Amino acid sequence: MGRDAELAVVRQLLATGRLVSVVGAAGVGKSSVARAAAVLVRGALPADAAVEGVLRVPCWEGAPGGRAGAAPDGASGGAATALARALGGGPAGVRDVVDRLRTRRLLVLLDDVDPVHAECIRLVQSVLQHAPGVRVLVTGRQPLGLGEEQVVRLAGLPETAPDGGDGPAVELFLRRARTAQRGFTVDGAGRRLVRELCARLDGAPLAIVLAAAQVERFPLPRLARLVESGQCWLRDESLPERRQRSLRAAMEAQYALCDRAARLVWARLSVAAGDFALDAAVFLCQGGGLDPDEVPACLARLAAAAVLEPVREAGGVLPPRYRMTGAARDFGAERLHAAGESEEAADRHLLWYSRVATAAHDLWRAGQPTRATLLVRDESANIQAALDRAPRDEIQADVALAMALDLWFWWAVCGHAAHGREVVERLLPLTDGTGPLYGRGLCLAAWLAAGTGGEGVEDLLSRAWAAAVLVGDVATAGHVALVQGLVALGGGELERAATLLGDAAHIVPDDPAHGPPAALSRLLLGVTRALRGEPAEGLRDIRGALRDPAAQRDLLIRCLGQYGLALVDHLTGRRSRAWRRAHRAMAQAVSLGCPSAVFAIQHLLQDVERGASGTVARPPGLLCEAAAGSW
Repeated sequence: MGRDAELAVVRQLLATGRLVSVVGAAGVGKSSVARAAAVLVRGALPADAAVEGVLRVPCWEGAPGGRAGAAPDGASGGAATALARALGGGPAGVRDVVDRLRTRRLLVLLDDVDPVHAECIRLVQSVLQHAPGVRVLVTGRQPLGLGEEQVVRLAGLPETAPDGGDGPAVELFLRRARTAQRGFTVDGAGRRLVRELCARLDGAPLAIVLAAAQVERFPLPRLARLVESGQCWLRDESLPERRQRSLRAAMEAQYALCDRAARLVWARLSVAAGDFALDAAVFLCQGGGLDPDEVPACLARLAAAAVLEPVREAGGVLPPRYRMTGAARDFGAERLHAAGESEEAADRHLLWYSRVATAAHDLWRAGQPTRATLLVRDESANIQAALDRAPRDEIQADVALAMALDLWFWWAVCGHAAHGREVVERLLPLTDGTGPLYGRGLCLAAWLAAGTGGEGVEDLLSRAWAAAVLVGDVATAGHVALVQGLVALGGGELERAATLLGDAAHIVPDDPAHGPPAALSRLLLGVTRALRGEPAEGLRDIRGALRDPAAQRDLLIRCLGQYGLALVDHLTGRRSRAWRRAHRAMAQAVSLGCPSAVFAIQHLLQDVERGASGTVARPPGLLCEAAAGSW
């Protein structure tokens, strides 16, 4: 199902070439596509390339013991013996098989060559040289690597069709589910659940078939939860081929073909979520008898065997990145647990991605917000996995909280405040309540709670103030006043907001190690004064904040500064200049990727375009949402 395009490509390549390989991960449907293509192509070849028949050779049966990985690669007689048996003879070597094929016109399908990969290379090369009437179609997890080989790589089936309807992955699941349980039906919510399930299974047909067979045992919601926690348990004993009766068996077949170093890398990388960079893989995998220099070669071998999928190929402008398929990751996690390395791998994962968060924070402070947000976006799946993993002790909790504090711009500026608040509030009870991180965490939690409409903001701020005073953290004490001023500004308490923001402007350092600089407090003080009917004083404060060196490298402060200037122009009747400055602020907000700032500027533009000078239709709380994004 859903392989019409791939079948057409295989047919075309076989019509023009003599060697085609269909490759892909375990369970992606290589054999099914190759068999269907072999049947279709037999009568579609041009007259000078016509074949008298199709000869299917299951190479895994040619391996000693009849199973993948039973013997070293290239074991004597494996592939050649399987081909000789398919030709109707007994065990034979490569030369004898080639002699029997010299005058034949056949399409030979070598199915699943992985167990005897090296021998198949020699066999196919000899056949192509000495049997000109023979065409070869190969299936395996990696190409043979011969010069005239044409490769068709299979990916998983899509769960969504181009028109937005159900894709072939969902159709395959539903068809198999109806076979497993007569009368099986799903409603709209059920179809969405099936789509999510198929996406979790990477669209692999074998995994989808095995999952669909479970609908008789488990309701669909429970099946989705079980698959989310692991895939290797999926099995169906009714399938004809033993190697395809469970995902664990499919993974074990590939694992058996890997050398020791590749097995270590496979297991240790199972701790990673989503895709990962080469340097992260080296850090996560080294040690325990594996040198760092060995890791890149192992990644290349695992990618060739379709255990890893290259997200960015090596040799490009950007460093290579990889991702592990869901079934391979679950199998690797089992091997990691069996080796007793799960905790150490989790520690390494947290340490590495805490360094990534620090690097992103440093980029933001250095005035490179685009690079900072792109870095976090690339690593977001692994960052989330590191933060969501339950800390084993207080030290790990402190590392995780410091990581969350480094990502303040991601939570607030980039529109992830709800997730950030959940992370910080979950970690706070587990951390050292007497250290400097605790007060910073409480202050950040208070702002995120205020920005998302949460309760307990004043309590969090009170505790944050006490914690800051206890350790002498002046910056956090000033940030508490800033958040209190933002809350007052959002509630329309302009007098109180001006007092608190003035305090924050004097307390917060010009360039604090964490959190916004004093320039933001001065800027917001100017906005508040303008809203109080003091545009001249407000304009002086806003311009003073924009002249601050910290503002020169902080795009958010410059963006909100343009907003403040546009607001003053609007309040004083300078409609044209207000419109230009608001659009300049909008361009900066879009470049920054700050949805709350975009939202606030849009409403200011609406006020300007209505021509209602001297008034604002929206409450200043919109500015509170945008400005607090710098925390």
